[in-house]
Amino acid sequence: MNRMKLKFPLWILAAGLMACGGEKVPEGLPTVDLTDLSRTTELNLSEVVSDVEYVKLETNDSCLIGARPLFCVTDEYIFALAARDQIFRFSRKDGRFLGEIGSAGQGPEDYSRPTSVLPVDEEARTVAANLANGLVLYSFEGKFLERIIRPEGSQCLEYVKIAPDTYAGYQFNSEEKMLFFDKAGNVKARIPNPTLQPMVAMVVPYSDYFMYDGKVNLVEILDDTIHAIDPEAGLIPRYVLDWGSRKVTLEKMTSPTTSQDLCFSPKALETDETLIIRFNYQGVPRVSFYDKRAGTIRHSAEGSLVNDLDQGAPVTLSSLADGKLVGYVTAEALLDWAEDQPADWADNPRLAAFRSVDEMDNPIVVIGKVK
Repeated sequence: MNRMKLKFPLWILAAGLMACGGEKVPEGLPTVDLTDLSRTTELNLSEVVSDVEYVKLETNDSCLIGARPLFCVTDEYIFALAARDQIFRFSRKDGRFLGEIGSAGQGPEDYSRPTSVLPVDEEARTVAANLANGLVLYSFEGKFLERIIRPEGSQCLEYVKIAPDTYAGYQFNSEEKMLFFDKAGNVKARIPNPTLQPMVAMVVPYSDYFMYDGKVNLVEILDDTIHAIDPEAGLIPRYVLDWGSRKVTLEKMTSPTTSQDLCFSPKALETDETLIIRFNYQGVPRVSFYDKRAGTIRHSAEGSLVNDLDQGAPVTLSSLADGKLVGYVTAEALLDWAEDQPADWADNPRLAAFRSVDEMDNPIVVIGKVK
């Protein structure tokens, strides 16, 4: 069985991007050098976590997860955002399927699509999903709680909670990059956009968010600077991502030859020691580790980490919150890996969850304690 490389249609990720004038970068910010991706090495799970646990998720016709899921973990549950616009809840203890959170539809308690933007709030015990004009919140048990309405007339593309009653909405290529607003849609603050440019097409570009040190951070495909989002101070620059010739620009997207050499869909996770950058390069997922103390960076040739803690299958990263790094191993990746291993790999008691995996099974979730 050959491992299939994951490929993304470039026009989905990049169509409609503008020719972007660079925002002036504040002096003294750490620069993450992503200019040379040819030098690759193995990136190990042990570099970011001290121990892991495995949860083999139940598989049945009611909870099939599909490709490229997002997993978020709390002390009790594993929430899976599936490929078919569904949100599933599993037991963290034994992987049992416990039910679906809400449903996609047009009803007063339905959502339009799941959100990959920090959907699970463990402190408030809520799960968020997207509406056409905001967010809908559900309890951990799947009960409808309330709707969060975006400001009237806004063009927010993604929404994220940044304080108990404050949400941020990202607007691409508008005079205001972000709006801060309350649950009723009343604007609290407006963040100007210093890189406003003429649009060439009406297609949604990419942005991502991650949590670190109690603050939500913003990553944009056209802005090299990672910002922390502060309810009072606005956007606080933290890192500069230097993509070099692989930076996404409209000019390079006009040619298939040049566009294939760009880096799409940047995502980030962060620990006290490491900034983890994930992206797609030449249709293949990649991971880079930036050592925050040494200021150095290393790149993996694949989008997974070597499980050197238990000599298990490579782990694809998914989320990080409350000191828990969450990844997964798909059934396909596990079986591909197992073909190349000695026959006694399944005798490792730490890998007991892997022994009975079928090729159609849901992924095995890997939960690590962040160093």
